[in-house]
Amino acid sequence: MNSREIVVYLNEAETQCRMAIGAVIALNNAMQADSKSENGTQDWDRFRFIQGEIFRSLHSLLTHASNISRIFWPPVGRGQKAEIRGRRGVVLRQKVGLPDEDHPLHKRTLRDHLEHFDERIDHWRETSIRKNYAQDLVGPKGMIAGFEETDMMRWYDPERKCFMFRGEEFDIQELVTAIEALRPMLSQVIEREELEARRGASS
Repeated sequence: MNSREIVVYLNEAETQCRMAIGAVIALNNAMQADSKSENGTQDWDRFRFIQGEIFRSLHSLLTHASNISRIFWPPVGRGQKAEIRGRRGVVLRQKVGLPDEDHPLHKRTLRDHLEHFDERIDHWRETSIRKNYAQDLVGPKGMIAGFEETDMMRWYDPERKCFMFRGEEFDIQELVTAIEALRPMLSQVIEREELEARRGASS
């Protein structure tokens, strides 16, 4: 790839970083919202709205993180197109200084769970023993007793900044920290590659 092509990919990665941070801001705002009415009683409609905003923001964050991931760690496959994607990923990782595998953004498991949520419900229906079911929970692990972990879908623990899905735990803070660290790295490489592209155009 030439410098101009590299800049196009990295600009998109930077855009996705910016959108991911926007989702984090929306998440923090939702977490700070008050679900009580003016007389101090619980407003359940307001509570459900805030709960929806929390998971909408988390889903948005994970979608943008996955978009970043696919730029630098494209899906593995067979055929010429897969080879081209693979080479592109290698070039971009080397330009930015990212590892081949051991990086929080490399993982897309949680995003895949959410994108294929219907299939996860299928699996729950086929495998759940007691047929208990809970989703969109906000609070510490263990707040609900008597449920198997695999009977609980979307669960966010704001104290640990941990997203739990059917017993699997995903560190949201680790993901956000990785995105925040990536942004300035992208800016530096974009600036360097833009300069190289201008030099190539003038020669």
